[in-house]
Amino acid sequence: MAIALRHRQQNNQTISVGFSGAAGIGKTTLVKELFNYYKKQGLIVDVINEVERDIFSIYHQTHGVRTLEEMRLIPELYLMFQNDVLEIQITREMRIQEKSPELLLLDRTVYDNYLYILLYSRRSDQPELFDRITKRVYDYLSSQPYQHIIYFLPHGTKNYDEFCSREELNYQETQDMVLRLLTSFSLDRIKWVSTHSLEERFGYLVFLIDSWLKRKNLLPV
Repeated sequence: MAIALRHRQQNNQTISVGFSGAAGIGKTTLVKELFNYYKKQGLIVDVINEVERDIFSIYHQTHGVRTLEEMRLIPELYLMFQNDVLEIQITREMRIQEKSPELLLLDRTVYDNYLYILLYSRRSDQPELFDRITKRVYDYLSSQPYQHIIYFLPHGTKNYDEFCSREELNYQETQDMVLRLLTSFSLDRIKWVSTHSLEERFGYLVFLIDSWLKRKNLLPV
């Protein structure tokens, strides 16, 4: 998979930027800030918000689970949930790519979603579904890799809510596993962000994205 992803060439003008990192690290806030900023710059920009929250609200209503941590105690249900998350995420990404926006910002990536399946699910729970998910992820990432991934390194500040309660695994360990998964596919397309200051993060990301837009002559003068 790594070789296939590394050598595929992008054929459209869309600059796609996926944001990766553990829950509570600040991805959603920055995606909103960047979306508004580039809209004001006159770019055709689109965003894919975190799919997991949308799907979880449905599972909360239909199965009564209150947090992801609670759902993980029911392995079969959690795998079904992550399958739905992946399918919706991939479908949304493909539909928006067809619209060919100049800039596409993704709050979380398929890499992240698949990682959590590997972390909290076992193939023995539902072998057929587990294998089907793995093939789906492989097929999609082989044909539609992200051009750029922004990876937020942990900084010790964790923001949890009713949806995303404290992780069962060590926070640093979870982040490191995400990083290893990402770098095994395409090290050259990943940028690490270590600062926890919103202003510094925003300024650095605008610098990066501007440089990518200029290479394709997409930045308005």
